[in-house]
Amino acid sequence: MRAFFPIFTLLCLAGCGSSEEKSLLLQTSLGPTLAKVWDNHGGLRAWRKHGGVSLDYQAVINGKKIHLRGLLLAFRSPASLWQKQAPGDPLMRCALGSSAPRQDSATSREEHLAKLSVTLLFHLPFTLDSGEWILRQALQSGGDSSSTEFEAARRGGEAAIGPFLLKPAPGETSGGGLAQVHYFCRHPAIEAGIYRAELNEYLPIQGILVATERRHYRLSKEKRPFALPGKAPGPEWTEKLSGIRFLSNEEVDDLLDNNEPRAEED
Repeated sequence: MRAFFPIFTLLCLAGCGSSEEKSLLLQTSLGPTLAKVWDNHGGLRAWRKHGGVSLDYQAVINGKKIHLRGLLLAFRSPASLWQKQAPGDPLMRCALGSSAPRQDSATSREEHLAKLSVTLLFHLPFTLDSGEWILRQALQSGGDSSSTEFEAARRGGEAAIGPFLLKPAPGETSGGGLAQVHYFCRHPAIEAGIYRAELNEYLPIQGILVATERRHYRLSKEKRPFALPGKAPGPEWTEKLSGIRFLSNEEVDDLLDNNEPRAEED
C-alpha cells in the first residue's frame, strides 16, 4: 500500500472509556478530524451508550448471494459477531480468524468475508475509539485540521482486510456521513488489491447515523481492453444492512448468557 498511500507517522493507541469520558484520541493531532466525524454521525457519547447491535445482512460476492439473519455484533473489545443457526437456537459465535474458511466447510469464503466486513466496517468511525486500532496520520502541511487524512490498522498483526484509509472531505465534516473508505484486501474470496468502499443510504437510527449500503470497487484492477467508453465499472461486491437495532450493554449481556463460542479466534 506504500505506493498508493502517502507516508504515515505513528500516532497513538487509545482505549475506550465510559460515555462521559472524553476519548484520548481527541488530545492528539487527529482530534479535530475525529471530533467532526464522530459528531456528524451522532456523537461519541451517544455511541458509547450502546453495547452492540442486531441486524440482518445481505451481500452479493462473486455473484453469490449471502443472506445472514439475526446477527448480533457485540462492541466490547475485542468485538465479536454472533448468529443463530435457526430460529430458536442459541447464539453462536462466528469464527473470523484467517483459517476459518479452511476449517469450517459449512462456511464459504464469501460468507466469511461478509461476516468479517460486518465486524470491521459496521461503523468504522466510532470503532476507532475501541483501543483495537493503530492510527497513523498522513504527513501534510497546512490545510484544514478538521479534515486530515489518516490510516487505521487493526492491532495484532496482518488482517485479511485493512489497513483502512480515511480522508473526510469538507462536505463530510459539516453534517454528512463519511462517503468512502479505502482499504487493502487479501481475503481469498476476492482478488487481492486496493478497494474503495462507498458508504451510502445513511439512516438515523437511535441517534446514530448509519450507512445501510456499501459498494466495493477494486482500484488496482487492470483496464479491460474492450471496455465501453464512458461506462464506469460496476462494484466487485455489495452489501445491504437492515433491521438495525442498537442494544445496551445490559441487553447484550442478557443475550450472550449461556452461549458458547462456536470457535476460538486464531
